[in-house]
Amino acid sequence: MVTEPEELARRIRAARAYAGLTREELAKRGPLTLKQLKLLEAGQRTVTTREELLALGRECRVPDAFMDVGFQGAQEVYEQLARIFAVVLSQDMPAILAEAQRLGVKLSTADPSSADGLLPPPAARAAG
Repeated sequence: MVTEPEELARRIRAARAYAGLTREELAKRGPLTLKQLKLLEAGQRTVTTREELLALGRECRVPDAFMDVGFQGAQEVYEQLARIFAVVLSQDMPAILAEAQRLGVKLSTADPSSADGLLPPPAARAAG
């Protein structure tokens, strides 16, 4: 659970802005009163439970992961995904297999040098 009130306040404000909700609208929907929400967004209050934090995020339709880790965590996930996509798009099979192994992906083929465990059947690839 987040312990820094200012970081928590940034997450709540960002989630509410993403949803296009006013404080009043979020307070009507969520687990907090308007007064509690104002204090939270001002960094003068923290949530009492993780469930309370996630409930606010769900009302704003943001992923639980954002509410848990915030902007920095989202940046790290983005960078990891960008690296994975770059490897896949390179079509460098040894690099793809190494990345799959690093991520713990189990190949469904007896031949670990083959792409058949990672890609659709050749007929499906040709049709796509």
